[in-house]
Amino acid sequence: MKASTRNTAVLVLCMLIAAYPVIKWGMGISPDSVAYLSAAYNFSAGNGFILYDNSYMTNWPILYPALIGLLNFIPININTSIFLFQCIIGCLSFYFVQKHLSGKYSKILLLSIFLFPPFFKLFLMVWSESLFILLIVLAIFNFTKNIQNTATTLLYILFFSLACLTRYAGVFLVLGLLLSEFFVFRNIKKSLLLCVSLIPIGVNLLINFRY
Repeated sequence: MKASTRNTAVLVLCMLIAAYPVIKWGMGISPDSVAYLSAAYNFSAGNGFILYDNSYMTNWPILYPALIGLLNFIPININTSIFLFQCIIGCLSFYFVQKHLSGKYSKILLLSIFLFPPFFKLFLMVWSESLFILLIVLAIFNFTKNIQNTATTLLYILFFSLACLTRYAGVFLVLGLLLSEFFVFRNIKKSLLLCVSLIPIGVNLLINFRY
């Protein structure tokens, strides 16, 4: 069995082991989780991104609760569907990072990072960090490809846009790359394309100002 396949199997096995307590007692919850879940419930009910206190959700971007809201339409327990969603995100993140590593020991190190309890916990909580990591990984891989074409350009614009709609930290990452491309590498085209990726979160923030 190839090392990459074996490492992926180990990660999946650990997530399956974690499935029993999560399905029995529920996903980990924090104040942020409560906000996500309440906004997701109202979104799936057609009421928009309204929190438990009837205020509009402005402290968090909308993508993660929107996706959780869509899970409400799957005919299985919402707790189980969120856990499966987080597991899929974790496995995809691991797969795409591992795909770009060449050495056996680097892949083992990657597996140890993913199984490190504080990091593994991200996928057992109703937190947006897990989705954010996956989107940033996909965005960076397409952004740094040596051969740039229309497909890779559209992909990194898409993934950066979605990352910003998942966590506001994505905005600062994109701004950092934008300034670097403009002032250090003098790449005006990439700078403008990075500006395009900020348009969706800009619209989200403008809507927030109404509330």
